[in-house]
Amino acid sequence: MIEALRTDRGQEYIVCDEFLEKNGIKHQLTARYTPQQNDVAKRKNRTIMDMVRCMLKLKNLPKYFWAEAVDGAVYILNMFPSKAYALVPYHIRKKLDEKAEKCTFIGYSTVTKGYKLYNPKTEKATSAMSHLFIAIL
Repeated sequence: MIEALRTDRGQEYIVCDEFLEKNGIKHQLTARYTPQQNDVAKRKNRTIMDMVRCMLKLKNLPKYFWAEAVDGAVYILNMFPSKAYALVPYHIRKKLDEKAEKCTFIGYSTVTKGYKLYNPKTEKATSAMSHLFIAIL
């Protein structure tokens, strides 16, 4: 079940507000003037569509099976953790310290707009803002 839909304040989603409210779905908006919040979603959508095209082509399936291919691609992406680099905030690092730490993506934060990452060096799981990490697939 969908609990929330986050959009970039695009006018095309305004027509959905009544439907979302009726179905108990929260409509969350990205912060104004922060296009970087949308970059992660765009990159993920591009990855999903690349997988969909490959899946359809590999099995010689017609394009009308795109929805099933999307389901499969998203399932695969969600089931496998990926390596990531989390940004070390500037106020807790020195001038020549590393700007990022290697982590493993382990899921989505339930308390912030971000991701849960595991740092094997510190053996701790932390949350990272969506624009403060780079996934390496």
